[in-house]
Amino acid sequence: MQTVINSSGANGEERTLQFPVKLDLERPKRPRTIFSDHQLRLLEEAFQKNDYLTGEDRLELATRLALSDTQV
Repeated sequence: MQTVINSSGANGEERTLQFPVKLDLERPKRPRTIFSDHQLRLLEEAFQKNDYLTGEDRLELATRLALSDTQV
């Protein structure tokens, strides 16, 4: 079974979008994280030094900022 969504584009053109069931469109989205000024500053400094943090660096930074590693 598929989920079907009908929509109209900016030009008024009608479109039908079909999504497989596995996309799970009904699942609620996770709320966006609001970072403090201090957290933002440290995150920006860390990512300016290196575009990608290793798992260990990510965990260490998350602990310092009281965030989960997913949020970092």
